[in-house]
Amino acid sequence: MSAHDAMGASTMHRLRAVYCTALTLTVCAFSFGAEALADGPESGAVFVRSLLIWLGLALLSAAVLGQQLGWAIPLASVLFLVWYPNNWWDWTANPPTDLFSWAVAAIALSIGVTATAATPWRRKAFFLRCRRRSSLTRAAPP
Repeated sequence: MSAHDAMGASTMHRLRAVYCTALTLTVCAFSFGAEALADGPESGAVFVRSLLIWLGLALLSAAVLGQQLGWAIPLASVLFLVWYPNNWWDWTANPPTDLFSWAVAAIALSIGVTATAATPWRRKAFFLRCRRRSSLTRAAPP
């Protein structure tokens, strides 16, 4: 039965990744369009950047705390932004050309995607390969 679960799990993770990507692109497009019409394209870019950061934080939260608590880390970041607004790290108030905020978006999204991709069986397979490589290098004559 575990073999059947493993076969279905890879398909489910692939479907979930495609769904999450399509949904993210759709939300970014609609959000940018709405903000650009309401306040200008600069606000749209800031909104998209914020969405990408919160998506990365939500993916990290879901991977670390479980699917039901995917909202916990993004909520903590929102509370932090509300309590300490308009600082150099406030990505919601920085201009759209702020490279630091875009770097935060790229890092948050990368960490979230990596945490989501690091399923228990992938971690186990990775550590097994590392152990095999280290035992092969130790066993090889100089």
